[in-house]
Amino acid sequence: MNPHHAYFWKEGESTPSSIIAAAGFATEAAATIAAPFTAHPRAAIVEDMAPFRLFEHTADIGIDADGASLAELFHAAADGLLQLLGGEPAANLTESRTVTLFASDGEELLVSWLNEILFLLETRRFLPGAVRILEASPTRLVAELRGESLDPKRHSFARMAKAATYHNLQLVESEGRWSARIFIDL
Repeated sequence: MNPHHAYFWKEGESTPSSIIAAAGFATEAAATIAAPFTAHPRAAIVEDMAPFRLFEHTADIGIDADGASLAELFHAAADGLLQLLGGEPAANLTESRTVTLFASDGEELLVSWLNEILFLLETRRFLPGAVRILEASPTRLVAELRGESLDPKRHSFARMAKAATYHNLQLVESEGRWSARIFIDL
């Protein structure tokens, strides 16, 4: 099961069991089918999951992310980055890192955010498994990352990323939704 797919839900909304039951399964069957989703360690932590899409571009991979708020967009971009790396996700959310970033605008903040995650992974050997955006504005981001120490015996990656880039970077607010396109240099 991949923890970066969009099978997390907002508190107070339909749960996996109720969605599966609505599709015509009996209540007991729905609970059984949904059990792997509701038991996943990130399911209780992720609050505002926003969608993302990965796409290839020459020597880069792009992330298209969007959300109903800037916080959801930053969350989706982080999930997209973790999905892009592939590999075994953090299973033990025993460590926590609080990240506070400042920037002159939202584009700079988005690049800094994704590069901070890469810095924590590469330099501090910290593998995030859950993201919680505590505060987001176009010039300031406060987030909590929960995860575990990177263990080369347990964690490997499909690819490594060098950095989030400014190449063709887009961050747009339109009709109350935020969307972004950002390229990750491999």
